[in-house]
Amino acid sequence: MNSSSEIRSAYTRDYFLTDCGGYQEYIKFNGRRLADERLVALASVASLRHYGSVLDLGCGRGELAYYFAQMQRPVTAIDYSADAVELAKQTFGQDETFRRYVDLRCEDVTESKLAGEYELAVAADVIEHLSPAELDQMYHNVAQHLSATGLFLVHTFPNVWHYRYHYPRERALAARRGAERPEQPRTPFELQMHINEQNPRQLRRQLAKFFPYVLLWFATTGDMAGSLVRPYRLREMAGARDLFAVAAKRPIDLDRLRSRMRSQPHSPVLLRSVRLKARCPCLVVTRGQEFNLEVEVDNRSPLSLNAYPPNPVNLSYRWLDSRGDTDPRDPLRTPLLPCISPGSRRSLLATVAAPSRSGDYTLRLTLVQEWVRWLDEPQIGLFCSLPVAVTDGIQP
Repeated sequence: MNSSSEIRSAYTRDYFLTDCGGYQEYIKFNGRRLADERLVALASVASLRHYGSVLDLGCGRGELAYYFAQMQRPVTAIDYSADAVELAKQTFGQDETFRRYVDLRCEDVTESKLAGEYELAVAADVIEHLSPAELDQMYHNVAQHLSATGLFLVHTFPNVWHYRYHYPRERALAARRGAERPEQPRTPFELQMHINEQNPRQLRRQLAKFFPYVLLWFATTGDMAGSLVRPYRLREMAGARDLFAVAAKRPIDLDRLRSRMRSQPHSPVLLRSVRLKARCPCLVVTRGQEFNLEVEVDNRSPLSLNAYPPNPVNLSYRWLDSRGDTDPRDPLRTPLLPCISPGSRRSLLATVAAPSRSGDYTLRLTLVQEWVRWLDEPQIGLFCSLPVAVTDGIQP
């Protein structure tokens, strides 16, 4: 197929809500919380540039555009599907607080007229839908409008090696066990729309025509850091379903990039600079009830805070009664994903479970670095507290 324009009519509301990656998470959170792991990974890498304008190419339902708008960053969001643009508008709803930061365009990403410079450009699951010639045009346009310090982030699925080399072995193994796997692993939408599925050599070679620095890594479900943080064997490369790339005009700081996609034990001294603030001054809840609470994490430290292995950082809490005793149940966790970069802040919707007994409590919100420490320990003292009345429920 010579052009994606031949399949433009296929990008319908039905496609975006029943097949397009991340649709279940979109429906659950109305597109207002990043929950699909590929988008979370892109947003984590994007934290390397937590300032300046953003170009969202093939914005689809608008999840990334909404995420960046929440940070009050100017966003140009482009998609040639009228249904996608309507869904993106629904993601913002009537809230002009964030909508005013977004220039939402129903245009072809290869033809849209750009102006000025962008500190960040993102193409999430777009390039497999464009012909090689169209990709050349899009990459050229991005390179023309990416700032000297900017980053261009790309994710594509599938790594065509996965279907070419790994899937036949997987299918043969299943047959030996008496199980059946379909000869064709792609969905009908993928068969129709994936006109240019990528392999790593192809992706790197085409990006390198327009960007002097290109970094590529393999990933798979549950491990979006993949070969970025550990070496992959050839068989793992073929088995990886996802490909990520970062392209730039200047050298890419690999250590800083890795810090966004993994979490090592942090220095207690540096963590003292992190601040937490709860948005609600007081609460009345029913015993055993799960409820949500908006918490702002202000990362004034030089550390990158994220919930990737091996020592993820999560938002959590302790319940303290009038004697200072804690509730014995294991508290819930809210992952710090996407990454919260040094010098930035973000509001999270924390999920909290109330104690099983009624009474007056103090809810102490804090961070925990798993298998390392709770950060409300005296030598760090990272927490914020608010009074909560826990009741037996509505009385008749």
